[in-house]
Amino acid sequence: MGFQVEPDAIQGFASLVSRGADGATKAVEYTGNNTQIDKAVGGQLWDLVAGDHDQYVESAKKALRKAQSVLNSSQSELSKSAKYYRETDTEQAAKMDATYPGSKGGGGAPAGGGNGSDFADAQDASAALKAPAGDSDNPLISYGQGHVDEYKMNPVQKTLGTVLDLGSPSTVAVEAVKLLFGFDIFGEINNWILGDWSKYKDCAEVWSNLGTFCDSVAANLKKGTTNVGVTWQGNAYDAAKVYFDEFGKKLDDFKETFESLRTCYDAAAQEVFQLAELLKSGVVFLADMAIIWMANMAAATAVNAIPIGGQAASVAMFALAAAQAVMMIERFAALVKAFDATMMAITGLGVVLSAAVNGFSAADGFPEASSAGYDNRVVA
Repeated sequence: MGFQVEPDAIQGFASLVSRGADGATKAVEYTGNNTQIDKAVGGQLWDLVAGDHDQYVESAKKALRKAQSVLNSSQSELSKSAKYYRETDTEQAAKMDATYPGSKGGGGAPAGGGNGSDFADAQDASAALKAPAGDSDNPLISYGQGHVDEYKMNPVQKTLGTVLDLGSPSTVAVEAVKLLFGFDIFGEINNWILGDWSKYKDCAEVWSNLGTFCDSVAANLKKGTTNVGVTWQGNAYDAAKVYFDEFGKKLDDFKETFESLRTCYDAAAQEVFQLAELLKSGVVFLADMAIIWMANMAAATAVNAIPIGGQAASVAMFALAAAQAVMMIERFAALVKAFDATMMAITGLGVVLSAAVNGFSAADGFPEASSAGYDNRVVA
C-alpha cells in the first residue's frame, strides 16, 4: 500500500468535524431548552409518563455530550496531523506511517471516488434543531394554538371548565352525581388525564429532530472520510476511516433511540387523546342523565306526596329514575374500564422506553481521539 497525504485536505476534514462538534453542543442545549415539562400538576396518566421523563432527557444529553467530546477531540487531533504533515518531509512521514499498525478492517482508498477538496457539509445538521411546531413567535398564533392544544390533548378539562364557567345546568348535574356516587365523578375523571399533554407531544417532535441531527452528522462524517481519502492514503488514514466509520454507527444507534422515543411519546399522547375524547362524551352523557335523574326524582317525590293515588303513581317514576341511575353507573364503569386499558397501554410503552434509552449507551466506551484508547500517533 502506498502513502500520500495532502495536509490541506486533512485540515478541511478537521473543519467539517469541528462543525459537527459545535452542532452537538447546540443539540445538548436544544434538548435542555425544549424538553422541559411541568410535572407539578398532573393526573394518574400524567404521573405515569412524566415520572421517567427527566431520566430520558438526561440520558439523551449525556449521549450528545459524548458525541460532542468525540468530535471535538477528533478535530483537534486532525488539525495536529495536518500540521505534522506540513512540517515533515514526505519521505520521513511515509516511514513513520509504515510503523503504525495496519487497519483493523475497512481501510484502504474510498470506493466510488470522491472530491478531495470538498469538505462542505452534506447536510445542515444544526438546521434540524428546530423548536416544536406548536411554538410561534407571533403571540396571537401562540395564544390560539394554546387553546387548540388544550382541546386536542385535554378536552375533558377544557370542556368542563368552559361549560361550568358559562353557568350551565351541568353545575346541578355535578351535585346530582355527587349525591348518586358519593364523590365528585367529574373531578375524578378530570384527574385521570390532567397534565401538560401538549408539551409531552412537543417532546416527541424534539426527539425526532434530534434523530435527524444525528443522521445528518453521520452523513457529514461519511462524506468527509470519503473525500479526505482521495489524497490521504496509508495506515494513518485507514485507522482514521475505521474510527469515523465506527463512530458513525454509534450515531445511527442514537438516531434509532431518538426515533423510539418519538414513537412512544407520540403513541402515549395519542392514547390519552383517544381516551379524552371518550371521556368527553361520557361526561356529557353523565351530565345529561344526572339532570334528567334529578328531575324525575323530584317529580316522583312530588307525586308520592299526593294523598290519593300518589304513591301508586310514583312507583313507575321511581323505577324510571332507578333505571337511569343504573345507566349512569354502567356508563361510569365503562369509562373506568377504558381508563384502565389506557393505563396498561401506557405502562407497556414505558417498558419499551426504558429499554430504548439503553441505546444511548452505545458510545459510552468509545475511545476519544486524544485518549490512550486510540492507538494511532498521527490521528490521535
